Amino acid sequence: MLEKLLVELAKQIDCIYTLSSNNPNWITKVDSNGFYVETEKSREKFNNGEQDKPWEYIPFDFIRTGWNEFIKVRTANSKDFIKTKGRSSFLMAFFHELPFVTKTIKENSIAIQIKEFTTEDLPSEQFHKVITYLEEVINGIFDPKRLSEQTDSNFKSRARQDLRLLGFLNDENEKNETLFHEYINSEDKYEVIKKQMVKHPYNKTVLEVLKLLSSVDKNEKKAILVELGKLIVRNSRGENLKVDSVAKERTTNLLNWLKAVGIVDDEWNLIQQNPENELLNFKDFKQNIFHSFFIKLRRYRAKQLKELLNGKNKISLQQFNEEVWNIGYAVLNDSKVNVFNMIHNKDLDTLKKLNEQLEKKQLIYRGNSIWGTATRVFGAQLKLTDQEKEKLINNAVEILNRTDLTPLEKVKNLLDIKGFGENIATGLVMVFHPDEFAIYNSQSIKALKKLGFSPDTLEAFQKDIAHLKETLHAADFIELDWYLYWINQNEERKSLKYWWVNQGQTHKEEKEGGYLWVPKQTKSGTIFAHHRNLVYAKVGDLVFAYSAGEIKAVGIVEREAEELPKPKEISSGNWEEEGNLVRLTYYDLISPIKKEEIPEKWRLNETGPFDRNGNVKQGYFFEVSEEFVGKLLGKFKNHFPKELIEIINIPIQEEEKALTSEQITHHIHSYISSKGFYYTKEEVINLFLSLKTKPFVILSGISGTGKTKIVQWLAESVGATEKNGRFTLIPVRPDWNDGSDLLGYEDIKGEFRPGPLTKVVLEAEQNPEYPYFVLLDEMNLARVEYYFSDVLSVMESRRWENGKIVSSNLLSKEVARREVTFPSNVYIIGTVNMDETTHPFSKKVLDRANTIEFNRVNLSHLEFLKGLEDVHPITLKDQAFSAKYLHLKDVYQEYPHIVEQATNELVQVNQYLQPLGAHVGYRVRDEICFYLAYAEEGNLMTYKNAFDHCLLQKVLPRISGSDTRVQRALEQLYMFCTGVELHENYEDLANFSYAKYPKSADKILEMLRRLTDDGFTSFWISS
Repeated sequence: MLEKLLVELAKQIDCIYTLSSNNPNWITKVDSNGFYVETEKSREKFNNGEQDKPWEYIPFDFIRTGWNEFIKVRTANSKDFIKTKGRSSFLMAFFHELPFVTKTIKENSIAIQIKEFTTEDLPSEQFHKVITYLEEVINGIFDPKRLSEQTDSNFKSRARQDLRLLGFLNDENEKNETLFHEYINSEDKYEVIKKQMVKHPYNKTVLEVLKLLSSVDKNEKKAILVELGKLIVRNSRGENLKVDSVAKERTTNLLNWLKAVGIVDDEWNLIQQNPENELLNFKDFKQNIFHSFFIKLRRYRAKQLKELLNGKNKISLQQFNEEVWNIGYAVLNDSKVNVFNMIHNKDLDTLKKLNEQLEKKQLIYRGNSIWGTATRVFGAQLKLTDQEKEKLINNAVEILNRTDLTPLEKVKNLLDIKGFGENIATGLVMVFHPDEFAIYNSQSIKALKKLGFSPDTLEAFQKDIAHLKETLHAADFIELDWYLYWINQNEERKSLKYWWVNQGQTHKEEKEGGYLWVPKQTKSGTIFAHHRNLVYAKVGDLVFAYSAGEIKAVGIVEREAEELPKPKEISSGNWEEEGNLVRLTYYDLISPIKKEEIPEKWRLNETGPFDRNGNVKQGYFFEVSEEFVGKLLGKFKNHFPKELIEIINIPIQEEEKALTSEQITHHIHSYISSKGFYYTKEEVINLFLSLKTKPFVILSGISGTGKTKIVQWLAESVGATEKNGRFTLIPVRPDWNDGSDLLGYEDIKGEFRPGPLTKVVLEAEQNPEYPYFVLLDEMNLARVEYYFSDVLSVMESRRWENGKIVSSNLLSKEVARREVTFPSNVYIIGTVNMDETTHPFSKKVLDRANTIEFNRVNLSHLEFLKGLEDVHPITLKDQAFSAKYLHLKDVYQEYPHIVEQATNELVQVNQYLQPLGAHVGYRVRDEICFYLAYAEEGNLMTYKNAFDHCLLQKVLPRISGSDTRVQRALEQLYMFCTGVELHENYEDLANFSYAKYPKSADKILEMLRRLTDDGFTSFWISS
């Protein structure tokens, strides 16, 4: 059945290029037994009279013989084609057009190879069962990591395997939280599935095969795909090719999946893609400088041809052949320029020169630029004299100039003339009527079918292409025809590859020389795969040049690998002299891209040049994915020169949409709960808001309530661990009496020894994208003001500069040998116990922090331990925690009502606190407003609930004392929080459901009781 695929391939390809020399082979006609192939050499010989026909006929039996020789060895070079050795170059190029055949190297020569997959690359279960299991995972019914403990169902196990195939789970059955989130929140869930399916390499292969089989019936399509599976799919261990029964079952599953998500119809035909998507592709196509130039050139040449064929002068046979029928070429400096090759090779210098001539209307062009076939209009089989041919040509010219005929009528009249087929007839009519009529040939038919149309007649084709022209807003059919041609031939949409080269010390020499070079082997005879990769680079491929920790340039491959000795400017003595060299055009980046600036998640997912930790591997040449390149262009677009962006023209991927504050806090709470620690969601939200308000938070409470753990789990839940250096625990010692133990000191040799906090600060500076969490454990074992005052002062110096948060120096250049500031991505949380071994806080410290109490203990509450699910960390960027507001005016512009309401309430609170000297100042007011704004902005708390937390954390810790002024202030605050006057018997009060600010009211009552019982009170509970 696969032989049928070869026949369909021949019908849909006009020209193929040999793999080593890139010579064109034109397939000019296909019949039931074989096809006609012409080469530049055969045409030249025919033109010179050395042979009586410009073509060679290749029977399908010959193709089948070559195919069987190929699949027998699976990786074949020219030596493997024994029975067909006279045409091995053509056969290799022809088979390489199949979507499951790749180019490789065998025995140091170009070869072709069958791609291989495993059964795990195909669906093992029916679509609806997989979706059912997916929903069960979402609803917590099944945990993919514990499935064997939960059920012995085989179909659940197969459905889990298929979720791995779709990318919802990794190989360890851990959930892809980003994809789950996208699926859950999507209005069209099947669209999410579809997007995942078309990414998979095997599915891509099947879709390309189905495009080739568009004219084949449903049963044959399936039979061919089953045979394909038996050829290219091995079992999961890679030992044996797939057996017939498995191939049928998995192929049926795949086809039904494709149908379920709307990729194919009932007949397994590809469904026309969304016109909006094709419109975006068309817009990108028009913006490409090579395409826009060639469209201008086609219009320019069409006008010249129309003028030449205006019927005023008789056209000679020679003139028609040279000016009209031949494939076009430009003339530059008396030399022929193949414009098709210029576009394919992205030759920018030649483009600029030709465009200058075209703009001046001085460009010399011969032949047509409309149709691709380059034989004479009259084939050798037509036994006509030159005079007879010339008469027929002028009859055609007469028809083209008739004003009483429609374009379609002109085509039908031309088709009655001997030698004029549909290709030239419709091409000539398009030259005369570019706004009304389109050329009708195999390339345009093939492209329309790829877009979901089914043009089976000339009339149907004109109707379909007119509809497409209107949809895409194409200016004329000359423009649209080139777009359709490029859909079929364009390497950017078909097989363009992207590479990463670690040049190290050779970057300067290789860039100046315009090449990449690798040895074939080391002096010890070792052949490295990362060196061998260089021979796979094709013309037009992109290469990202990495050196000294950053991407410095991008190269475009101009010429494929050649066996050349080591260039003299490369000095390594460990390499053999023989090697491979690829020619590149280099484009320096406007500013280099540091490795650390590339998100770690991208590096971890891109296994080519990066190791399991996201660091750059030792090695030379690695392939990277188009997705990775698209993300780089999206994030660092301003780093790339404009002309390079125009040339490479690949889809730019915007960065993933950031999670909302609600989603972040839900994840953090779920993660902490999964570890078996009980904190309410409100406690997690409060900690999150406090960190966002100010990067310094104090956690107080009796020993053993989990103050340290909540910080550790919060950091870990967002990807910050001790292992990756983004979470650091610093135990405070009682003998710290200045900042040197925390920040660093100068030793006896005069060298600066950075302290633990400075080490974090310096690393955070290098990775500004990610948050860094520092836990100062038992921070009040020493007097906080003594060792931490410098840090607190620098925090207060934070300000906006050029859209970034900056601070004054934490350490001067004289001390640390460089200026060290406080990065905006560092968050400090201190845990405190209040007992006889610790020190109280001054108002200076309390003013600068949110103080959160963890005194709630409920040992009998065990419900939260039941049905715990594993929740995995996600890597969040610093924007999740970073401050948006530093000054009151920042928040007032967006939330004036919050600022006004909070200020009015704090004015009232200050009336009660002023007699104690405990009233709040501008700093506290501002930070309370920030907290309230973040709470509303993130839809995390109501105003009342948020203000209650602020009173509790920013105001009440300031109150302490033993006299009646303290009592009076607390009683007034109690009435402010509850609206109820306080009676003497505090013990009767326990229910605060009526209170405006219940948490603060409860704390005030506790402080009043302590004043009554002990004669002294404060915010803190001694353990």
